[in-house]
Amino acid sequence: MKNTFKILCTAAVSLAVLASCDQENIKDMYEPMQANEVSFAAEVFSSTYMDQSVNTVNVVIARGSADRALTVPLIHSMPNCVSVPESVDFAQGEYEANVELQLLDNFYGGKTYSGIIQIADTTLYNEATPYPAIQVKLSKALVWQKLGKGEFYDPILDDILTPQVNQAVNAGYPLYRIVNPYVESKDSTALKAIVDNLQAAGFEDAGVEGVATAEIEISIRESSKADVDTLVWSGSWTNGVMVIDSIPASSIYYYYPADAPVESIDANDSKVSVADMYKDCIRLKNGIMQFRPYIVAYGQDGKPVLERADWYCYFSLPEADVTVTAELPNLPVVRKDEN
Repeated sequence: MKNTFKILCTAAVSLAVLASCDQENIKDMYEPMQANEVSFAAEVFSSTYMDQSVNTVNVVIARGSADRALTVPLIHSMPNCVSVPESVDFAQGEYEANVELQLLDNFYGGKTYSGIIQIADTTLYNEATPYPAIQVKLSKALVWQKLGKGEFYDPILDDILTPQVNQAVNAGYPLYRIVNPYVESKDSTALKAIVDNLQAAGFEDAGVEGVATAEIEISIRESSKADVDTLVWSGSWTNGVMVIDSIPASSIYYYYPADAPVESIDANDSKVSVADMYKDCIRLKNGIMQFRPYIVAYGQDGKPVLERADWYCYFSLPEADVTVTAELPNLPVVRKDEN
């Protein structure tokens, strides 16, 4: 059975009393200037984070006189994942009608689709008509499915973690969440091991007072032209450890290369090429996902006390044919104790 997302509106006998729970910027009192003047109920229609099962959305349109049946032609700029009818019909006696929008199979979750729907027949409105066009914004919530335990290698830990992995099943592209990879707890074995490794590397005051990122969300930009697919994550994540226990800014950040602060990359004359880093954030041909983050922590003066651009992280999905554990000896891993 088709699921329909219905907009509940009060029936109107004139454009003066139109209202909607989802239609925004409704104008004040207005008396129609012509018998069959037609208008949308608002300037903006917004329905976001809809359930995945929704496949129909109704946008209200109204007229000031209902003495006869009327067909109103429409034009629009909505994307091709939203089907808009060429016209909408009013039966005799009807002051309101619905413009029924069909959400097609390529209407994916996690993205807002927008466009304009407009009355095409200019004789049906005039310069004083409240809304001869309406801006429409639509989105569906992402649906996440648990896949099981994956494998995640961190170069500072120099070991493999096995976090829960979720996948967005309606994103339209590979999108995953690595859930709580460092286990956000002061008693985490992984965090203590990271502290030990940092102390061995000369950071004697390293501690676990930082906050570990709860989810690392990664996507795969599949390419039909390039040899490899690009791995992308947003901004940065943290592992819950501070390089200097008394300085919150010394939390360790793993930046996506394009989001890395340029002033930090150049601070130690490292001559790091962000473009080269970006090229190393890929899904390898064996399916292993390779991160090359810009890893940085800041001291009291705001300058980097830890800065690396040549350490790699790796990730494999639950039940993958090739795992990080099996492939680690063959990967170009640069570990914490290597220059």
